[in-house]
Amino acid sequence: MITYTIPTYRLPSLVKKLDSLNNKAEKIKVEGINFTVSKPYDYTYSVCVNEALHEYKTYTIQVSDVSFDKLTFKMNGWSFLATIEHREQGNIIIKTGDVDVPKKYRNTTQYLCEHCKTKRDRNLTYLVYNEEKNKIYQVGSTCIQNYLGFDASMMVSHATIIMTLTHISEGSDWETDGGWGKRAIPVIGLESFLSTVVKVVSVSGFTSSKKVHETGFGTSTGMDVWDSYFRTQKTDEQREHYRVTTESNTEAKKIIDYIKGMDKKRLNDYENNLFALTQSEYVTYRTANTVASMVPYYRMKVETIERMKKTALVSNLVGEVGKRQEFSLTLKSSYTVGEFYAPHSRYPIPSVMERFEDKDGNIHIWYNKSGKKLEVGTTYNGKATIKAHGEYKGIKQTIISRFSYEDK
Repeated sequence: MITYTIPTYRLPSLVKKLDSLNNKAEKIKVEGINFTVSKPYDYTYSVCVNEALHEYKTYTIQVSDVSFDKLTFKMNGWSFLATIEHREQGNIIIKTGDVDVPKKYRNTTQYLCEHCKTKRDRNLTYLVYNEEKNKIYQVGSTCIQNYLGFDASMMVSHATIIMTLTHISEGSDWETDGGWGKRAIPVIGLESFLSTVVKVVSVSGFTSSKKVHETGFGTSTGMDVWDSYFRTQKTDEQREHYRVTTESNTEAKKIIDYIKGMDKKRLNDYENNLFALTQSEYVTYRTANTVASMVPYYRMKVETIERMKKTALVSNLVGEVGKRQEFSLTLKSSYTVGEFYAPHSRYPIPSVMERFEDKDGNIHIWYNKSGKKLEVGTTYNGKATIKAHGEYKGIKQTIISRFSYEDK
């Protein structure tokens, strides 16, 4: 099995040439070339941009593997073995597969054609094998038909396809121009990118792309870090600003592990995007801002978890179930959990879960169906009935109802 790795955008033209070759082979009743094409996948490679500082750019391109049972092509007792590409630095021999080519052809001259004997400067010559004479011959492209005694255009087409496969598979088709080859996408390793974001956010804070769009000023943290990877000229101060530390590397790993470990069934759209992005090992220009936002998101979650742990230690159950009593409660958060229609009402009234704390840190929950909007941070004094005692994520909380209050 012979396999070549080919960018997917080159596949249609390549498969068309192979199909054309096989159609010709079928018409003259000779064996064609059997091949299979794999499913597309991402191929990643690096290009050095600064040898002194050992700096590299990483790119990814979508490829497929094209596999052949064999590539040796036979007609009328002749086999096509190889193409010799003549260069100033030396000959490059492009074989049709696992065939033995004598060493003398490594240094053979481009002026040699064993048919016409004419000394002509040729870019390419071909090696063909005659089974009857058990001998290899070197011929030029214009002489190959006369030498073999039949229409050898198929062999020339076959040689062209083999050269194309070899050049593409070796990367010469995309790893050019400093890595900016055809349709190659620059990428940055996920963990490396996040570690740099952690370092920058710890020093300069986080700037979202939304804030930049709204103010029309500045650069988002994601774009700032992205640009730093592809900026070839940096001052010592800039290099220090973006230089990661052991601490930033550790936090980056924690962020990835935390997001990968989230329950996918309970994620909102934004969290689902974060989850999907951690499944890839790389960050692209399009995903840089979203990936960068993982840092403040993770820190907010950690802060919330720590706060909840402290609250769990403080919050206690208050009063007796069924008893109505006085309360002084400060609203900490509000969440709309549904809506209902009151009698004779044309419009739905939201049902809002109000989360209060008293002066001792005890949590109180009230499902507000009054239609009145309460302000977070405001303290409300009044009477309420204790409906139930409960616990949520280890935090004790008192459920109240019929809360009649006055603004403080």
